[in-house]
This record gives sequence, C-alpha cells and structure tokens, in this order.
Amino acid sequence: MKLSKYRQKHSEIVGAVIALTELLPVVKDAMDYSLSFVADSEEIAALIDENKRVLDSLEAQRESNEKEMAAVRANIQKERDHSNKKKERAIAQAKEMDAQLQKKMAEYIEKEKAEVAAHNERMNVLGAKESELSASIVRKTREESDIEKRLNKLKASIGGVG
Repeated sequence: MKLSKYRQKHSEIVGAVIALTELLPVVKDAMDYSLSFVADSEEIAALIDENKRVLDSLEAQRESNEKEMAAVRANIQKERDHSNKKKERAIAQAKEMDAQLQKKMAEYIEKEKAEVAAHNERMNVLGAKESELSASIVRKTREESDIEKRLNKLKASIGGVG
C-alpha cells in the first residue's frame, strides 16, 4: 500500500511537473511582460522625473518673468508719474505765464486808456485854446477893421480939411 501511495504521489508530482512545464511558457511570457512593465515603469518614472524638472524650470522661469514684468510695470508707472508731473508743471507754468500775460495786457490797456484820455484832454484844451484864439483873431480882425475904418475916416477927415 505504501508503494501504491508512493506511486500515486509520484504520478501526481509528475502530473504537476508536466502541468508546470506546460505553464512554463505562460509564466515566462508573464515574467517578460512584468519585466517589460517594470522597464516601462522605470522609463515612465524617468520621464515623469524629467517632466518634473522641466516643470520646475518653467515655474522658476515664470516666477522670474513675473518679477521682471513687475519691475517693468513699476518702471512704466514711474515714467507715467514723472511724465504726469512734468505735464502738471508745464500746465502750471503755462497758467502762470497766461496770468502774467493777462495782467500785463490789462496794465497795458489801462495805460493806453490813460494815455488816450490824457491825449483827448490835451486835444480838448488845445481845441478850447484854438477856439479862444480863433475868437481872439476874429475880435482882433474886427478891431483892426474898426481901427482901419476909423483911420480911413480920420485920413478922410484930415485929407478933406487940408
């Protein structure tokens, strides 16, 4: 009996070895697949690491670009502020110059008005003097004429008597 058990076990073992031998190509294919999966996984891991490095580099570049853009924006704002201050100063100067010009124009106009008024006053005085002189000339001419008439009468009376 022991022998038959032993044979039976031997048969089972041989059957199992045959079954395993038949499974060997499948196991080999599975191992090859596993190894290729591991190789692919390592390649994928290497690609992931490379992508992480590229992403980190891009992130660092983006941060650097943002800092540079912030500096550029600050410079642009500074230039705008400077330009606005220049414009404000120029406008203030222009307003001041305009006010001074308006003041000088007003002074000039007042001076001209005063000169015209003084001229008109002188002209009125001269006109009055001219009228006076004309009246005086007319009176003198009449007096002269009266004197001539009296002289002529006197001459006539002297000439007629003598």
